Amino acid sequence: MNEDTVKRLQASGRLLQQFRELRVDDREFVTELLEHGRSILTAIALIEELENAPNGMTYQELAEAVGIHPNTAKQILLAIGDDVGVENRKSQVSIAKTGRQRNLLKKRKNPKSLIS
Repeated sequence: MNEDTVKRLQASGRLLQQFRELRVDDREFVTELLEHGRSILTAIALIEELENAPNGMTYQELAEAVGIHPNTAKQILLAIGDDVGVENRKSQVSIAKTGRQRNLLKKRKNPKSLIS
Protein backbone atom coordinates (compact mmCIF):
# COMPACT_ATOMS: atom_id res chain seq x y z
CA MET A 1 0.00 0.00 0.00
CA ASN A 2 1.43 3.40 -0.89
CA GLU A 3 2.06 6.13 1.66
CA ASP A 4 -0.76 8.40 0.39
CA THR A 5 -3.32 5.65 0.88
CA VAL A 6 -2.05 4.97 4.39
CA LYS A 7 -2.34 8.68 5.28
CA ARG A 8 -5.87 8.90 3.85
CA LEU A 9 -6.98 5.87 5.83
CA GLN A 10 -5.41 7.20 9.02
CA ALA A 11 -7.15 10.54 8.54
CA SER A 12 -10.47 8.77 7.92
CA GLY A 13 -10.55 6.59 11.04
CA ARG A 14 -13.18 8.69 12.82
CA LEU A 15 -15.30 8.88 9.67
CA LEU A 16 -15.10 5.12 9.21
CA GLN A 17 -16.37 4.63 12.74
CA GLN A 18 -19.23 7.09 12.14
CA PHE A 19 -20.15 5.16 9.00
CA ARG A 20 -20.27 1.91 10.96
CA GLU A 21 -22.69 3.52 13.44
CA LEU A 22 -25.20 4.47 10.71
CA ARG A 23 -28.47 2.59 10.25
CA VAL A 24 -28.39 -0.05 7.51
CA ASP A 25 -30.51 2.08 5.13
CA ASP A 26 -28.22 5.08 5.58
CA ARG A 27 -25.14 2.92 5.08
CA GLU A 28 -26.52 1.66 1.76
CA PHE A 29 -27.14 5.25 0.62
CA VAL A 30 -23.64 6.40 1.57
CA THR A 31 -22.08 3.30 0.01
CA GLU A 32 -23.82 4.05 -3.27
CA LEU A 33 -22.49 7.62 -3.18
CA LEU A 34 -18.97 6.42 -2.41
CA GLU A 35 -18.98 4.21 -5.51
CA HIS A 36 -19.10 7.36 -7.61
CA GLY A 37 -16.49 9.22 -5.56
CA ARG A 38 -15.13 12.43 -6.99
CA SER A 39 -17.89 12.94 -9.58
CA ILE A 40 -20.47 13.12 -6.77
CA LEU A 41 -18.41 15.71 -4.91
CA THR A 42 -18.04 17.74 -8.11
CA ALA A 43 -21.79 17.56 -8.79
CA ILE A 44 -22.54 18.76 -5.25
CA ALA A 45 -20.10 21.67 -5.67
CA LEU A 46 -21.77 22.69 -8.96
CA ILE A 47 -25.24 22.59 -7.41
CA GLU A 48 -24.11 24.67 -4.44
CA GLU A 49 -22.52 27.27 -6.73
CA LEU A 50 -25.81 27.57 -8.64
CA GLU A 51 -27.78 27.92 -5.41
CA ASN A 52 -25.61 30.89 -4.48
CA ALA A 53 -26.04 32.59 -7.88
CA PRO A 54 -29.56 34.08 -8.04
CA ASN A 55 -28.94 35.46 -11.54
CA GLY A 56 -27.55 32.20 -12.87
CA MET A 57 -24.10 31.24 -14.16
CA THR A 58 -22.64 30.04 -17.42
CA TYR A 59 -20.88 26.68 -17.75
CA GLN A 60 -17.60 28.62 -17.98
CA GLU A 61 -18.29 30.52 -14.75
CA LEU A 62 -19.33 27.34 -12.95
CA ALA A 63 -16.28 25.47 -14.18
CA GLU A 64 -13.95 28.22 -12.99
CA ALA A 65 -15.65 28.35 -9.58
CA VAL A 66 -15.30 24.58 -9.06
CA GLY A 67 -11.94 24.13 -10.80
CA ILE A 68 -12.98 21.86 -13.67
CA HIS A 69 -13.27 22.13 -17.47
CA PRO A 70 -16.47 23.76 -18.81
CA ASN A 71 -17.33 20.63 -20.81
CA THR A 72 -17.13 18.55 -17.64
CA ALA A 73 -19.46 20.98 -15.84
CA LYS A 74 -21.89 20.81 -18.75
CA GLN A 75 -21.85 17.01 -18.90
CA ILE A 76 -22.42 16.64 -15.16
CA LEU A 77 -25.29 19.16 -15.10
CA LEU A 78 -26.94 17.66 -18.16
CA ALA A 79 -26.79 14.26 -16.47
CA ILE A 80 -28.34 15.42 -13.17
CA GLY A 81 -30.14 18.63 -14.11
CA ASP A 82 -33.72 17.40 -14.07
CA ASP A 83 -33.34 15.59 -10.76
CA VAL A 84 -31.79 18.52 -8.90
CA GLY A 85 -33.73 21.33 -10.55
CA VAL A 86 -31.22 22.96 -12.89
CA GLU A 87 -32.71 25.10 -15.64
CA ASN A 88 -30.94 26.19 -18.80
CA ARG A 89 -32.19 29.57 -20.06
CA LYS A 90 -31.14 32.12 -22.64
CA SER A 91 -29.96 35.33 -21.03
CA GLN A 92 -31.85 38.43 -22.08
CA VAL A 93 -29.14 40.72 -20.73
CA SER A 94 -25.77 39.04 -21.12
CA ILE A 95 -24.58 38.71 -24.69
CA ALA A 96 -21.60 36.53 -25.52
CA LYS A 97 -18.70 37.99 -27.52
CA THR A 98 -20.05 36.25 -30.62
CA GLY A 99 -23.24 38.30 -30.40
CA ARG A 100 -25.53 35.46 -29.38
CA GLN A 101 -27.29 35.13 -26.07
CA ARG A 102 -25.42 33.26 -23.36
CA ASN A 103 -26.94 30.18 -21.80
CA LEU A 104 -27.40 30.78 -18.09
CA LEU A 105 -28.03 27.95 -15.66
CA LYS A 106 -30.19 28.49 -12.61
CA LYS A 107 -31.24 26.31 -9.74
CA ARG A 108 -35.02 26.00 -9.34
CA LYS A 109 -36.29 26.86 -5.88
CA ASN A 110 -38.18 23.60 -5.32
CA PRO A 111 -36.88 20.68 -7.41
CA LYS A 112 -38.96 17.52 -7.40
CA SER A 113 -38.32 15.42 -4.35
CA LEU A 114 -36.50 12.14 -4.91
CA ILE A 115 -37.63 10.81 -1.54
CA SER A 116 -41.18 9.53 -1.35
